[in-house]
Amino acid sequence: MKGDEDKMLKKSGLTKRQKNIIEMLAKFTSDNPITVQAISEKLDLSSRTVLREMPQIDAWFEKNDFHLVKKPRVGLYVDEDEDTRKFLLELVQMDKNKISFTKEERQEGILFEILLVNEPLKYYYFTSLFHISDGTLSNDLDDIEKSMSHYNLSIFRKPGSGVSLEGKEEDYRQVMTMLLRKRRKDRPIEQLLEDSKVKELFGNDRQEILKKVSKILQETQSVLDVQYTENSELHFIIYLMLTKYRLDRGYVISNEGKDLLSMMHLPETQAANWIGSKLSYMTDTPISEGEIYCIAMQLLSSKIWKNYNDSKYDEENFKIRQIVMRIMVNMEQLLGIDFLDNQTLIDGLSNHMRPAINRMKMNVFSENGNLDMIKENYGKIYQAVGKACVFLKEELKIDEIPEGELGFIAMYFCVAMEKRNNEEEKISVWVACPHGVGTSHMLSVHLQKEFPELRIQKIVSTAELDEKDIENAGIDLIISTSKLNLSFPNVCVNSVLLGTDKIMIRSKLSELKKTRKKIKQTNVEKTKNKKQISRADIEYMVILGREILQVLDNIKISPEVTFEDEKSLIACAGNLFARTEEDAQIITKDLIRREDISSTYIPGMNVLFLHSETRGVKHCRFGYIALKEPVTEKNREIKGAILMLIPKAHDIRIYREVMSEISGALAEKDHIINALYRKDRRSVELQLEESLGNYYEKRSNQK
Repeated sequence: MKGDEDKMLKKSGLTKRQKNIIEMLAKFTSDNPITVQAISEKLDLSSRTVLREMPQIDAWFEKNDFHLVKKPRVGLYVDEDEDTRKFLLELVQMDKNKISFTKEERQEGILFEILLVNEPLKYYYFTSLFHISDGTLSNDLDDIEKSMSHYNLSIFRKPGSGVSLEGKEEDYRQVMTMLLRKRRKDRPIEQLLEDSKVKELFGNDRQEILKKVSKILQETQSVLDVQYTENSELHFIIYLMLTKYRLDRGYVISNEGKDLLSMMHLPETQAANWIGSKLSYMTDTPISEGEIYCIAMQLLSSKIWKNYNDSKYDEENFKIRQIVMRIMVNMEQLLGIDFLDNQTLIDGLSNHMRPAINRMKMNVFSENGNLDMIKENYGKIYQAVGKACVFLKEELKIDEIPEGELGFIAMYFCVAMEKRNNEEEKISVWVACPHGVGTSHMLSVHLQKEFPELRIQKIVSTAELDEKDIENAGIDLIISTSKLNLSFPNVCVNSVLLGTDKIMIRSKLSELKKTRKKIKQTNVEKTKNKKQISRADIEYMVILGREILQVLDNIKISPEVTFEDEKSLIACAGNLFARTEEDAQIITKDLIRREDISSTYIPGMNVLFLHSETRGVKHCRFGYIALKEPVTEKNREIKGAILMLIPKAHDIRIYREVMSEISGALAEKDHIINALYRKDRRSVELQLEESLGNYYEKRSNQK
């Protein structure tokens, strides 16, 4: 057949759907044409979709010298003899069977091959494997090298030697873990391990290793009392499997540049030590401190569902809340919207940022499947987050903030905006019925389905309705199945909504949207259904109130003093609240012990955040050591020291709660810090009184 070889060499450029349509067309002749409607039914497509694909299909037929006939009100068929139509089918089938790659897939494949083989690979290996030219390969390697610079890895290219990757072992593992996660493509990890290249990587006992590593993770979660998200579990399992693979082949992470001692106070580090012992047993290889450090960082980088031990009290969370507050202030300025009064947003973003910051520092890849949706639907918020977080590059000493991480941060603001908009727009409603709860619930379901702008707060019997209670409930409307003798806005409908009922409700809603005034009072349901306060609750509130008053009544700010070193400053802090010399020695010893675990120095504020549990005080204490001249030590300039002490007791829960709230207030309210700098004790007291008072009220409402 003339031109057969040329045709077979041509790239079709067709989609899978277009190829399926062509295969169907090739089966029909002038004696038996097929309609667009029939094609759509056979391929489970709409007629419009088939018609939309036809221009590309027409071009393919013309380009390959095949004749496609389209007759109005008759149908379509291929005007070729039987042999040509068979050849057409073979051509399409051959094209369908040929492996093709997008640019991104090809570059990930090239990188995977480089990482898999630990030796230089020749150019022709890649050009043959991926069916590309030397020029395309060179361009791909340029792109790969640019992306690898983010992981501190570089591509080595030398004519005659080949292509290889150079860098540290920990960076290699980060990249390989990232590639394996991408290669999974939402499949169970067991299926990923059956991928031919992954089998080559992990060997025949891969499924058994998976079971052992999964068990290690489960025990780790139990030890730390946390529950990792599904993505974090997957990431850590792959990382540990890869760690075993590399250790088996003699590739060890060095100790250089890894200060494990500074992390020893963290429970994640203790868990990492335990995991290291398990890996040592599995690989019959001693585990270096560098390995332990990197495992601990992986744990710290993992997103969690729960952590019962989380507190605003420790300096790590204090620093994180400072970062969160800076992001939120920047977002307020960029979008002109108040975010700082949204405690749910602050707490949620603070919980997110701890692992996020560790991921960014460690170059840990975190897949964000919602990134494209966020950019498309919330582009303004995403762009604002990018600008609001620019300072993080200097703060974390990183070159770029990954788009995926920006997307995660943007999601918190998107949710806050959606909730804000929804709550502002929705109309609060009670549903009332004299015939029983079942009827009311049925009506409620129909109302929410038909009128999404309604927020149904309560379902009541008409007998329970009291005009005074209704006015205090903060609602806008009552929808009832019987007529009500009330002056409050209400509408009477049938238990099964009719057309006239819907018109009446829409009319009422339209009226309310124009005239309603928000009633800012606590929903009566919260107080009416409040549970009976127990003796334990009363005792809790008494102790909480006592400790709050103890803090407020005993705030101390020292006169400006001068010290030669940090040790003298801590000794001064030990004396600030001590009643006796013995108490001073106990407090100082406890503060030094805490400082030896890890420094409490906060770079952005140039202060020490001294805190400890101690037997040197009987109640919570808060104070500040003001310095006349900064203390310079270990390349740090210390301008003062915040002091927070809690008594060491059998049950320190309440003490921790009080100091946690103070720490949160310091992180969220810059004017408290500024008042400390000014030695303005009264301003500090008023600001803490507001924060602790709000906390007391919140806890009281929860009892």
